[in-house]
Amino acid sequence: MRTVTTRRQIRLAVMLVPATLFILVLLVVPILVAIPESFRAWNLLRPEDRTFVGLANFGALLVDTTFLRSLRFTLLFVFVTLAVEIPMGLGAALAFSSIRNSMVRGLGATVLFVPYMIAPLTTALIWKLLLTFNGFINALLSGIGLSPVAWFASPEWAFVAVAIAEIWRSYPFGFLLFLAAITALPEEPYEAAVVDGATRLQAFRLITLPLLRPTLTIVLIYQMVLKLRVFDLVYLMTAGGPVDYTTPLGLLVYRYYFRYREAGIGSAGAVIVLLISILITIVIIRKTFVEQQT
Repeated sequence: MRTVTTRRQIRLAVMLVPATLFILVLLVVPILVAIPESFRAWNLLRPEDRTFVGLANFGALLVDTTFLRSLRFTLLFVFVTLAVEIPMGLGAALAFSSIRNSMVRGLGATVLFVPYMIAPLTTALIWKLLLTFNGFINALLSGIGLSPVAWFASPEWAFVAVAIAEIWRSYPFGFLLFLAAITALPEEPYEAAVVDGATRLQAFRLITLPLLRPTLTIVLIYQMVLKLRVFDLVYLMTAGGPVDYTTPLGLLVYRYYFRYREAGIGSAGAVIVLLISILITIVIIRKTFVEQQT
């Protein structure tokens, strides 16, 4: 028996090798390269001229109004989109879980998941066409007696435009995970709640939400990390404008590298994004599991 178990473990380890190498090459190696480079001052046009400057790159970013504006936009973008996506995904999952016909439920879930399968490039082009001044959305607003909006002319409306596109694109991810988790919940706690006279709202608050806590944590962390490094969707819709009010950190890091050729500052910006991701992940995990146990 022990020999069979050992062979199975070896087989599983071998199967994990490709995924492990993929993670090392595409994630770990760039991080290990970016961290030491963030402490150096060097220009891509003079790659041989590198000078150790310590925390000077980070200090330069923290007093740079463009970086601070980009940081504020990115954090607000993450907060707003997640604050809308999570209730939308959970509400849609609860609605679909009440459908008894599995074929209808599966077909409807597939249709709702379509936006997530569309490339961000296509999503950006779709919503840019919809939100042009003479586009469908403004025609719809005019049809109900409202004034058309110049979506990309002001920072506020440009933010709303990219947030709408991101919510439409990414909320199906949470919906699918919530739906899978809800359909797998045990029925016994709900039967006991009915016997005790609990309402649907009480059952949802006291049973469903606590049982969905691990799924909620996965959705929050995964989506938060993706939104912190959002690039293509915002770039194709607004190019970071007007001026630079909708420039996410991912786009700003790209500009430091390939427009300004300042690889040291670009690496420092990438490290700051990494640190923010780690910090928020720790907070989410602590709020979800540590405080629950205490």
